[in-house]
Amino acid sequence: MIMALSIVFPLFYWCEGLWRICRYGLVPFVLANSTAARNFTTLAFVNATQVNQLKKTIAQTDFVEQMLSEELPDPITEIDDNLRRHLFAQWVSNEKQNFNILKTIFKTLEFNGTEDGHPVSKTRAMMMLNPTNVSALKETIGGALSPVQVNGSYVNVIVPERLRNALYDGWEDTPKVIHLLWSFAKDMEIPIGMISPNGTKLIIRPPLPPKKGKIDNGYEYIPF
Repeated sequence: MIMALSIVFPLFYWCEGLWRICRYGLVPFVLANSTAARNFTTLAFVNATQVNQLKKTIAQTDFVEQMLSEELPDPITEIDDNLRRHLFAQWVSNEKQNFNILKTIFKTLEFNGTEDGHPVSKTRAMMMLNPTNVSALKETIGGALSPVQVNGSYVNVIVPERLRNALYDGWEDTPKVIHLLWSFAKDMEIPIGMISPNGTKLIIRPPLPPKKGKIDNGYEYIPF
């Protein structure tokens, strides 16, 4: 079963009860040429000015105009790519009223008789995942990991399944959309915590820092 994911900051990876790592007083930053998987939050814009400017730029592209020109069935009875395309297009175009209507429909359909609609069992169990072992990571989180275009090249990025379910097909190949996903998830009210179906908290934890130097395993380890 593919696990639903949500993301935390690098410092959290190192310090949530992980004393043997926290004692180093270092924060790992993935290098641009690293093959390690990245959390989508590390690539997302959080500054409101940046987010709004990028939304405005993308809203003016031909593919968003095409999305908006496509017809939606009435009533909408299922979550399909047509609905997802309209969701994103209305959101990026700041058509708040239309977006909220579609969001309500989407969330109603999402939780209507689906497994995701049931609450996950509460547990304090945690499972650490090594982002440098991409093949093992993919076995654990399945479709939550995929190549995404970033600055003209593709990197392995972790995006939660619930968030992916709200995104249109091929978003990974659309330049700069990755930078908007945190803001989109927030407006969609989609949690970004890493939780497995049985309630286990999944945490991406980079390898320990090298004994000498500050660069290893595709990371630069910087004191905090």
